[in-house]
Amino acid sequence: MRALDVCVGRVLIREEFERFLDEQDARGTYADYLVAKLSETVPYQVQQVHFSPRRRLARLFLEVVRRADAQPPDCYRIPFSQDALARALGMVRSTVAEQIKTMRADGVLGPGPRIVVADMRALIEDAGAIQEE
Repeated sequence: MRALDVCVGRVLIREEFERFLDEQDARGTYADYLVAKLSETVPYQVQQVHFSPRRRLARLFLEVVRRADAQPPDCYRIPFSQDALARALGMVRSTVAEQIKTMRADGVLGPGPRIVVADMRALIEDAGAIQEE
């Protein structure tokens, strides 16, 4: 790998970083930053462009769940705001809200103010992904 700009790498102990996020009340901001960075990658944008809004959301939710270090049920929580999801996927917030409402009605997502995956099989199907054993 070759950096295009001058950069500095640092190693952080995970527990210390998580404590820092908690002390600064910055978990939400950090989560929004991560989804924004993920969406900036050209392959990710190209991959998403031809999918329906529901499939685009489902694919992002599935990727978040699969990358989560937490164990069930915590790994099923999607820690992003609807605004961050809309920006990341190139949608308006009303489209994101509509899709989340439909996914809740279909049982893919759980009820309540937070976005939580309730049915992994249905999410995998919505994402058009292959079931992992």
